[in-house]
Amino acid sequence: MTTGPVAIHAASGMKQEEYLWAASKLQQIGVQCPLPADLPRRAIIGAVDVVDIITESDSPWFGGQCGLVLENPRPVEPIPVVGELGYFEWAESGTLDPPKPWMAKYDVGPDSGLFGELELSFKQPPEKPYGRKK
Repeated sequence: MTTGPVAIHAASGMKQEEYLWAASKLQQIGVQCPLPADLPRRAIIGAVDVVDIITESDSPWFGGQCGLVLENPRPVEPIPVVGELGYFEWAESGTLDPPKPWMAKYDVGPDSGLFGELELSFKQPPEKPYGRKK
């Protein structure tokens, strides 16, 4: 790993427990997470500057052996890209991934049944699905 500008890739393999944990964390800071089917996957979705690499942090977003300190986020229109683990050279390819079957159960809206546009909420935050527990 190194510092400098990097592209942000949204993976195709988002699991339901990862989505629920992230949505609950965003809710705690007052941000409503988009529905899972609305999140672009298998695409470059932005760029950011990596300014430091750390091995410890009190951040609830920190997990694993090391973390990246990021600045200057820049969103872009999703660019379809097949991803890899870690840093990788990328080129536009294919299409965005379609929603996975589990994502359909979060389909809300004025025509989606009894509760209309009810926001996702949590009585108890879900357990962090990976990395260090915080």
